[in-house]
Amino acid sequence: MILSLSLISCCYLSAEVPARQISLLDSLESQGDEYFFSFPIDLDIADEELYIVDQKTNIIFVFDPQTLSFTRKFGQTGTEPGMLNRPLSVNEDGWGNIAISDFNNDRLQFLSPYGDYIDEIELIYPWKTCFYDQQLYIDVLPGSNQAGIYSITNSNISLEVDLNKYFTNKHFGSILDKYYSYCVTDWGYVLSFSGRDEITFFNISGKPKRTKVDKLPLKYKNTLYGKPLPYQEGFLILASSNDHDAADSTQTEISYYNIIGQYDKKGNLLNVILLPDKVWLTDSWALYENQVFLYDSMDLIIYKFSLN
Repeated sequence: MILSLSLISCCYLSAEVPARQISLLDSLESQGDEYFFSFPIDLDIADEELYIVDQKTNIIFVFDPQTLSFTRKFGQTGTEPGMLNRPLSVNEDGWGNIAISDFNNDRLQFLSPYGDYIDEIELIYPWKTCFYDQQLYIDVLPGSNQAGIYSITNSNISLEVDLNKYFTNKHFGSILDKYYSYCVTDWGYVLSFSGRDEITFFNISGKPKRTKVDKLPLKYKNTLYGKPLPYQEGFLILASSNDHDAADSTQTEISYYNIIGQYDKKGNLLNVILLPDKVWLTDSWALYENQVFLYDSMDLIIYKFSLN
């Protein structure tokens, strides 16, 4: 699909921004029968607890974000209410429960913090949940006629950004299928496009904004822009690049360059924070009290960093 050129927020090279190394605070690895990670796909903070979604086992693991101590787990594979089939995202819903994007079951499920079924909303290709300013949001992936970003209140769903409206069906695959995720801010929506080095702004009314967004100083050509997160008066973006094409046939000598970019609401790059090169980053992460939680998709380790 092609987005009209007038709607694209171009990325521009900024003046050189000094980079600093992030500080590692703690890490978390699987602990046998108590808890184990098979294919973690998302993590977020809900009601001051760290929830980790494992899409392969369909289990939700819960930890204390301060100590990383294990609290509980719930979830099982299936299609019945309360069961999961490839959960992709989790967040609080504003009413004391959690919302889970149950992708293969084509629904957004609402469960208690202990996994008890509450309610559900039918959606085709539900993707990433977001909770901002006491409001729950979810986006629906391109490929569905429901593609867009929605707000949810008391199980009522309202379209806020109509992705189908701003992307044409001509040449599917050029832009819209590269859409990755979004975040909500006081001044609108930030959309990231994986593999395109592109960030796009929509205003609070759901219309695209013409904004020059500084380009992140990524080292290699294979790039991944992850989920943006609101931060201060702007946002953060997690990004990674690698020299996959230069690796040997075993792909054991791939070099990574992982960074966090801090932007203001005008798209100016303010800070660059370096992450460890050997971490195989995934594209979802969480922010809690100026601490960053993310996971290594190769070694299946949850990391806790400080932004200070």
